[in-house]
Amino acid sequence: MAESVSLADVTHATFEPLVGQRFVVRWPDVTEELVLSNVKMSPTDGDPRRKRLPFSLFFKGTTPNLVLNQQMHPMAHEGLGTLEIFIVPIGQDPDNGTILYQAAFS
Repeated sequence: MAESVSLADVTHATFEPLVGQRFVVRWPDVTEELVLSNVKMSPTDGDPRRKRLPFSLFFKGTTPNLVLNQQMHPMAHEGLGTLEIFIVPIGQDPDNGTILYQAAFS
């Protein structure tokens, strides 16, 4: 496992090459693998003082009907290490019942 990177340093470019890869969430008695399905740039206010452009990560769960709470979760990735990321459940895949999540960075 790689040494963890700082959330303050990540940008959309950090995650774009990881689309399709798995992040492991252990919370507290449950382990779930989330697949990074998309990285999307967010609208910006044009503030030149902004350290990074806002973006969102979209994940898809792998266990049907298992919902992780809206909160900070430790997410382990082989290349990034473990990051504490705030995720929000945003829906359910009607085909297989897995949960969809979003994490927004500003």
